[in-house]
Amino acid sequence: MENESLTSESLGQVHRATIKSSGESIVLKVQYPNLQKVISSDLITIKRLLRLFDLLPKEGKFDELFSEVKEMLIRELDYEKELNSLTAMKNLIGDDPRYILPTPYANFSTKKVLAMSYEPGLNVDSDEVKNWNQERRNRIAQSFLELYFRELFEFRFMQTDPHLGNYRLRINHSGCDSLILYDYGAMKKISEPFWTSYYKVIYGALQHQQNVLLEGAKELGLIKSTDSPELINEYIELCYLFTEPFTQLKGNYNWRESNLPRRVATAGKNMLLTFHFRTPPRDLIFLDRKMAGVYSFLATLSATINGRSIVEKWIK
Repeated sequence: MENESLTSESLGQVHRATIKSSGESIVLKVQYPNLQKVISSDLITIKRLLRLFDLLPKEGKFDELFSEVKEMLIRELDYEKELNSLTAMKNLIGDDPRYILPTPYANFSTKKVLAMSYEPGLNVDSDEVKNWNQERRNRIAQSFLELYFRELFEFRFMQTDPHLGNYRLRINHSGCDSLILYDYGAMKKISEPFWTSYYKVIYGALQHQQNVLLEGAKELGLIKSTDSPELINEYIELCYLFTEPFTQLKGNYNWRESNLPRRVATAGKNMLLTFHFRTPPRDLIFLDRKMAGVYSFLATLSATINGRSIVEKWIK
């Protein structure tokens, strides 16, 4: 097998290789050495800094949350698990031509080396993609958003590392371009008890039914009966802001010009500064991370699509 270096990522080096017997091009993701020790050391340092500057929450199981973050990072170091997750997602998505997932090669993979088919494509933020017409970019945006909701509502199995480097676009001259989906180390299985409550928050926010929203939030420990009306109202408004793109019944939402990620970040920061910070449920950290990545992806495409028409089939 011959290989050449393609790029580097946070956990390893990516090489393009050729299988001599078949001439087929594949990709090898090779892990950097001693990463588990580095991760443990870095997390301890971060925790010490947070305590030093008194930035830890006044209530909640922060150590438990930190353990979840560490566990997720350690899971990303196990390439055998990533191979299994990639295989599972390929089976869930099936033969939908809108999505391309690399084919894993178990015979060339180990815990520290992951072998996959070579799947080249365009960067989402490339000049070529920016010059696509609006309709073409909107089709990709809609495919991306539909997959996000399928992961959330149907699969309950979500890729939670949504930075742009984990996606490419494959040109199809018929106009039906495809999303290439990489990296299945940070997969999150959504538990049934959490999901039941989380769905109430989503449904209540989308339908502006405060009683349903607050019922779910209380079950998740995000809101307590003893909280002040001011805090509860701030939380409701933050949820409404999160779901803003999906409450517009008619017309298209402009994901770039709305500046939604910045507005959500500002509202969340103001809420944290005004009220005592409470440690959120562990699962919520990763789902919020994915949601932020979805908004960033659609803003990068300058998408103008109606999110309500897409999510509606799952909230009925």
